[in-house]
Amino acid sequence: MKTSETGISALKKFEGFLPTWTKDVNNFSIGYGHNKLPGENFTRLTESEASELLKKDLTKFEQIINDSIKVSINQNQFDALILFVYNTGKRKSDLYNLINNSSDIETIVKWWNEHYISADGEILPGLIKRRAYESALFASGAPGVTDQTKNVFLPGIAILIILGIILKRKK
Repeated sequence: MKTSETGISALKKFEGFLPTWTKDVNNFSIGYGHNKLPGENFTRLTESEASELLKKDLTKFEQIINDSIKVSINQNQFDALILFVYNTGKRKSDLYNLINNSSDIETIVKWWNEHYISADGEILPGLIKRRAYESALFASGAPGVTDQTKNVFLPGIAILIILGIILKRKK
């Protein structure tokens, strides 16, 4: 499978556009979350150049998901997994095992929202929102979820997840 335009658009929103190299937690990044590779000596990108670089970068992450997920998934689920792996870089994950073992959607969503929400030991609201969006997008493709219920389901699940994390942090 390949990332849809909707998936690319969501990825761009979460990553944000950086015209010059910026230090993040583990590396330097530019454009839409492109990590600096050995030999790269450009210093600035236009949004158009960043979009092309993103599409090139996505092939690596699409291959990871295509190789890791052994069960049938739909486009929303694939896009959600691309958002996850693009951010975490995880070639192997308990998340993939849960999906491949056909775990129930509640277990998958719970795991998704309890992992990879911190950097340098600090829980980050941006990562909480990202995991909530990813898991809700994945769940929207689960059996039994219709177009009619998505309008209530997606925002509702995201709110409940964020509320649960906030309450857990207050304990």
